[in-house]
Amino acid sequence: MSHRDPSIVYGVATDGRMLTDLTNTGLHPMSAGQISGLNGLILGHAAQRNIPAACLLATMPVYAVSLPNPKATRAVAAALTAILGIATDFTKLDMDIAGMEKKLEAIETKLGELSLSSHGDRLVFASFLTDPEREDFAEALSTALTKAKSPLRA
Repeated sequence: MSHRDPSIVYGVATDGRMLTDLTNTGLHPMSAGQISGLNGLILGHAAQRNIPAACLLATMPVYAVSLPNPKATRAVAAALTAILGIATDFTKLDMDIAGMEKKLEAIETKLGELSLSSHGDRLVFASFLTDPEREDFAEALSTALTKAKSPLRA
């Protein structure tokens, strides 16, 4: 996925009724994949103890999973405020999104220059990279992440 794509919010729940409630609010049920980290741990323990629990997850570009993603944050927060029926001012978050979009655009541009081909609006990795191309890719990605002031560094 590209950073230009909207973040889709998925809902996961430990019981069918709660999942139905989530999907009735417009969330997509997560039909495949896994939930790792603290989110997965909490849901797993809740399910083992028959405690109703839910988790909202938003999509983001695979190359940016370790970067702050205010767009995904906003998507989850908007879904949660809709579920709870409360109003929230997203002005600050919208400003953060604008700033991060510029950084992600720079990363995608650099990735596009490095043995990556464009397929519509999505980036597709070239199937076969030689060792020197992989090294060039890693170096260029590190440079792009540094310029984006990313916590990810080689």
